[in-house]
Amino acid sequence: MKSFFKFLMLPCLMLIPVVATYAQSAETVTLTEQTFLTKCYNYNTDEVKCKKPFIIEYGATWCTWCNKQKPVLHKIQQAYGSKIQTFYVDVDKCPQAASIFDEIQEGIPCLIFVNPAKDEYEAINGYMDEVELKQAIKEVFGL
Repeated sequence: MKSFFKFLMLPCLMLIPVVATYAQSAETVTLTEQTFLTKCYNYNTDEVKCKKPFIIEYGATWCTWCNKQKPVLHKIQQAYGSKIQTFYVDVDKCPQAASIFDEIQEGIPCLIFVNPAKDEYEAINGYMDEVELKQAIKEVFGL
């Protein structure tokens, strides 16, 4: 019986590094109106759904600077792993989610930094390179 147990456990143990790598390589989540309510912030009930600090990039497919911001946000998600979560909202596809923050009216890309632990947010309009974004994360989230 012991040898059968070892036979079953060995493949499972070999998967641990694969699962750990997958968990650390989280992607920026592109939100729809519905997933915005369930994964990020339910504006109907004023409830923050994501429990760790997160960044929402509001952008559009036609926006050159938004398209340049996406890969930077992806790098940030890779660098910070499980400490923060990054989201992307297309303002044309999700007009309700885009109307929550007044700062979005000032232009896109617009990055919203939300700290659920402090129940506050910071908004920054315009493109941010990786160095600027890391500095903003340090200032807003203390990471």
